[in-house]
Amino acid sequence: MKIQVTEQDIIDGRVRKPDRCAIAVALKRTFKIGQAEVTYSQIMLWDEEQTSLVYSTEIPSEAKKFIGRYDRCKRDTQPIEFELNDENLPPLRRQPPQVLHLKPVALLPISVPVKKKELVEV
Repeated sequence: MKIQVTEQDIIDGRVRKPDRCAIAVALKRTFKIGQAEVTYSQIMLWDEEQTSLVYSTEIPSEAKKFIGRYDRCKRDTQPIEFELNDENLPPLRRQPPQVLHLKPVALLPISVPVKKKELVEV
């Protein structure tokens, strides 16, 4: 699967932040997932609740070079494309969000003491 890191991903990303770098932004956009972390050695994708690791792989060399340039000087970094060759990649489409059916809750009256203010005529 081809991953495209766009100019907007570079702008939206943050240097030296594994979960906010331009590649992480591109991965979140591509796979519509809750969390992506990119280090100099690996790529990790997390589920929507950010509780389960759904994918992990060694980072491709061209992506590793991109991170080095990006962390040194974000504004001089150009968009790139790189390939993730793995049959274990998560699906590209997001599952429909779960609908929560909440029961109405009865509100109980609460009494709060209030101090009376005296009016002064001027």
